[in-house]
Amino acid sequence: MLLKERRFLPLFLTQFLGALNDNLLKMAIITFITYHLQGSLTEKGILISSVNVITILPMFFISATAGQFADKFQRNSLVKIIKGIEIFGILLCIFFFYSGQYPLILVTLFVMSMRSAFFGPLKYSILPQHLKEAELISANAFVDTSTYLAVLFGTILGTYLHSPTFVLAFLLSSAVIGFISSFFIPISPAPRPKAKLHKNILKDIRITYRKVAELKVIYQTILGISWFWSLAAVVMLLIYPLCESVLGTSRNAVAVFMLIFALGISIGAYLCTKILKGVVHPTYVPLSSLGMAISMFALYWATNRYVPPFANLHTVPFFTSFVGIRMAIILFLLAFFSGMYLVPLNTFLQTRAPKKYLATVIAGNNIVNACGMVFLSIFIMILFHLGISIPQIFFFLSLVSILVAFYILTMLPDALPRSIAQSLLAIFFKVEVKGLEHFEKAGKRVLVIANHTSLLDGLLVAAFMPERLIFAINTHIAKKWWVKIFKPVVTLHPLDPTNPVALKNIIDELKKNQKCIIFPEGRITVTGSLMKVYEGAGVVANAADANILPVRIDGAQFSKFSYLKTKFKTTYFPKITITVLPHTKITLEEGTSPAVRRKQIGDQLYTIMTNMMYQSSPISTPLFRALLTARKIHGKGHVVAEDIGRRPITYQQLILKSYVLGKFFQDSIEEKHVALMLPNSLANVVAYFGLQSVGKIPAMVNFTQGEAQILSCLDTANVKTLITAKKMVDLMELQPLIESLEHIGIRVLYLEEVQEELSYTQKLVGMYRYYRRYSPKVDSSDIATILFTSGSEGMPKAVALNHENLQANRYQISSVFAFNEKDIFFNMLPMFHSFGLEVGTILPLLSGIKVFFYPSPVHYKIVPELVYDSNATILCGTDTFFQGYAKQANPYDFYNIKYAIVGAEKLKDSTSQIWMEKFGVRILEGYGITETSPVLAVNTPMYQKKNSVGKWMPGIEYRLEEIEGVEEGGRLFVKGKNIMRGYLKNGELETLPDGWYDTGDIVSVDEEGFVHILGRAKRFAKIGGEMVSLSAVEEVLQEKYPDIKLAVISIQDEKKGEQLVLFTEAENMDSKELLDYFKTKHYSELWIPKKILTKQEIPILGTGKTNYVKLREMLDTK
Repeated sequence: MLLKERRFLPLFLTQFLGALNDNLLKMAIITFITYHLQGSLTEKGILISSVNVITILPMFFISATAGQFADKFQRNSLVKIIKGIEIFGILLCIFFFYSGQYPLILVTLFVMSMRSAFFGPLKYSILPQHLKEAELISANAFVDTSTYLAVLFGTILGTYLHSPTFVLAFLLSSAVIGFISSFFIPISPAPRPKAKLHKNILKDIRITYRKVAELKVIYQTILGISWFWSLAAVVMLLIYPLCESVLGTSRNAVAVFMLIFALGISIGAYLCTKILKGVVHPTYVPLSSLGMAISMFALYWATNRYVPPFANLHTVPFFTSFVGIRMAIILFLLAFFSGMYLVPLNTFLQTRAPKKYLATVIAGNNIVNACGMVFLSIFIMILFHLGISIPQIFFFLSLVSILVAFYILTMLPDALPRSIAQSLLAIFFKVEVKGLEHFEKAGKRVLVIANHTSLLDGLLVAAFMPERLIFAINTHIAKKWWVKIFKPVVTLHPLDPTNPVALKNIIDELKKNQKCIIFPEGRITVTGSLMKVYEGAGVVANAADANILPVRIDGAQFSKFSYLKTKFKTTYFPKITITVLPHTKITLEEGTSPAVRRKQIGDQLYTIMTNMMYQSSPISTPLFRALLTARKIHGKGHVVAEDIGRRPITYQQLILKSYVLGKFFQDSIEEKHVALMLPNSLANVVAYFGLQSVGKIPAMVNFTQGEAQILSCLDTANVKTLITAKKMVDLMELQPLIESLEHIGIRVLYLEEVQEELSYTQKLVGMYRYYRRYSPKVDSSDIATILFTSGSEGMPKAVALNHENLQANRYQISSVFAFNEKDIFFNMLPMFHSFGLEVGTILPLLSGIKVFFYPSPVHYKIVPELVYDSNATILCGTDTFFQGYAKQANPYDFYNIKYAIVGAEKLKDSTSQIWMEKFGVRILEGYGITETSPVLAVNTPMYQKKNSVGKWMPGIEYRLEEIEGVEEGGRLFVKGKNIMRGYLKNGELETLPDGWYDTGDIVSVDEEGFVHILGRAKRFAKIGGEMVSLSAVEEVLQEKYPDIKLAVISIQDEKKGEQLVLFTEAENMDSKELLDYFKTKHYSELWIPKKILTKQEIPILGTGKTNYVKLREMLDTK
């Protein structure tokens, strides 16, 4: 917060105390004139206006010189000198008062006014030297608010003259504190130290005015600011005679009105800061000026012909009466719109004025402000002299305000409808805009691209972008009646898709430094995700050499204006978020053909859009909070999970059970790391989220591993408690394992016993938390889950994944696949597997997708039947499992499958072919590892390539390091939000030092961006000085024997370093036949296994991967 930082706080405090002293002295004099001086209303009005003129005159005569001083000398040093002069002025005031020379106190007022005139250019020119542009809106809001708080406190203190000594003591103390504070202002160097000072003050004024007048937009801004200060100054002065002569109230009412005015200014400025989000634009200025004009007229209407019931009406009875409440509301609205009006204009002046002449421009602003205030004050004096009443003066001011508002509307014709549209959308849809500062940074020649979620999209972008945009719109849509509604806020550009030169007009507009918007999808989504992205927008941006500004619209797809009423639960007014991301650009290789260039543009544009979808997603939301959000979006009665028990569970039931079970875990388990050893079932899901609901960390145990590996896992993760089920232990005959666990001191909790031990208190607390939507106090960087690697090449490692890792991978996948709540995910992959947990459980449950849990993937006959029976649309697994299903399934079992995705091992051509021929389903291969949460790359319906694992997920950085002996590709290192926190060793976290993770895989990336896995670094053998990929050898052998399971490992060889050993389940395998096959395929003889072991059952892990550790053990026993 700015108020805590030295680059703002000392200056803020210095200017606040100075403004407080100015207003305290001024208000004390005005109060004396109003309530202690004998005379008529006209005489008092003239005297009060005279005080105002004395205060303002130095602003007119001194500001130009002050601006030159601020440009020539070090600014923070000048502030110290000025604060010293303030102390001198206060001491003069004390001397004049106690010596009885009261008229000379006006000299002190003049000195204070001169000090203010010098300080004005300084404070507004120092701010941009130490603050970013996005911070200036907030800084100006603080400064403007504090100015009116100073007016308020000055009025309250100045009203009570019962103790002049107190007032004088306060003035001196405030000046001294301000002087001390000025020493802490950071060094603010002079921008023009060689500038010449002019001795002729009038010449200074003329030069400054000319300089400001040259800058047309700056000059118009200054005129707008001047109108505010002139109006505010007059209204503040009129409050005194208004209370005494028109409303018949006591002097206390003045303080209350001042409080209301300061409160209105503060709230208006604060709201303006929140709306503008650090972006400087005048969208709300016309609406605010209109609000000020209407409020002024209401002030006239409320005071005209008003007769107080009796003289000197007390404050409380007045403000509890209808008239008092009405006056308070009117004055508040006037102040509120004034705050909304002033903040963007002040910030616009600071950011758009030339930095070299900023102090001069601010001095010019002060001069024009002073002229405006003096002119209006003198005019009000004349009106008083002519006997014009205060209500009639309000009427005159309201007429001038209306003229000013209409003049502003002619300057910014689209700002009023845009601000009205913004206000209505913000009220009904709670629209939140993020990243608006990127709009300004994108430059002048910008093509805005946005995802298309609903009929509201055009209005949303037009209303909340700071500038008027050119909309490229289809010609037949442009003819519809409702399109005309948008014309006040956008420039519509009909685009005929059948006309080849239609894009040329858009390109020409961009070359004129205009900002245009195109929806690259070309239609409103019917999937809820990105659809096909046309390359036309990229072609336009490239031809015009324009920056591309991605804008994500999220939430509108849940409105009644979307095309997803049959696929999502829609509401009338969902919350909508608009996220503006940093700009980017299309870059192409030189010398490519038009067709290749067009394809490259299309690929880059699609990547920009998918990155936009991912980067604008709430990846920092903890898992349990995301579950609560999913319940809110999709409804508490939405069925979200089912298992073989055929008892579907809704969001309400899942969350309520998680709360209750979580409360039991909170009471009975002290440590944070808790092991879960359960099959795929609803019980596992509830236990997992039960732990999440109280901030505990589930460690998912692979029960298919050996006892030694499981014990090693629990020791590595520092687990003292394991949750399981008696039914599972009995069915899988795990009693020896349980005994070993209990023997080493690990506590075993059975869910069946937990259910019986649940107390009424725990159930009631669970229900209370459900209705309170309780969320544990966890951060996105906290560990969410502990998974253990498969152990296919050694002992398993404990992988610590935080909430952000899991959420990042969820949104990475969602940005390239179209999911909706009508989908059904069949998850037979165990939850101890990263694929089964993240892709098969977390992603669908948090996205409103129903999951059918099945405990084993190797039931090749049962799984296809259940996929058919459950109407599943998404199926994930490994090549081994998919091969087994293909052999056993009926051709109609997978009729409803939309996505069939494999990972963890290489997809064989035979598997892919049989699925396409038998089921008509295209298998999409992906790649990931436990440490990356897990998905790194995947083929998608839009982008896929045979023998590749697809393109990188959005947000993934990678590098390839060369490996000696490997000609193609390199060792893969990756970085991204989905990369693990680190490994756990004995309960201690070992983080990645630089964020890069060594996957240990050898990969290549082709020119189109597709990733090809060449093998594991550990799965390479060095034979005769050449690196041979064991995975590649297995792949070649599998092509010859597609229906036979086999595996290859390497052993030491005295002559050539290493040699290959082939394990196969075949009855026999002829080595000569292998030699001939390898020669036919032109593979090196080094690839031929020297030793073949037949009739060997290939061991596989629960994840479907080959267990190479077990193979080595088998070889050692031979």
